Amino acid sequence: MIGLVETRTERGGAIAHERRYYLCSAKLDARTFAAAVRAHWHIENRLHWVLDAVFHDDLARLRTGARPQNMSIVKHMTMNLVRTQPTSTASRSAANWPTSIQTTSKNSSEPRHR
Repeated sequence: MIGLVETRTERGGAIAHERRYYLCSAKLDARTFAAAVRAHWHIENRLHWVLDAVFHDDLARLRTGARPQNMSIVKHMTMNLVRTQPTSTASRSAANWPTSIQTTSKNSSEPRHR
């Protein structure tokens, strides 16, 4: 099956039309096809964009041997570690902030270090 998605986007007063074609091994109805396309872009936005924005993946020069696969594993492990941490620690880690910042204890007004 070949699926087609047409989009109309308005940015800064300019309107852009775009067509994207998808090849699919299963015959899907429109609703299921739309859900599959949204799932595809969810993965793209959640994984690939993060890899490029945080790790500058598009600029990587590792192209031969096992180096690309090894670095991919390291990057994915790092992303998983950051995502599994509690929000405050993950946010500091993702922003490259020191994790030993001062916080205020719940039982005291004196600052303490983590």
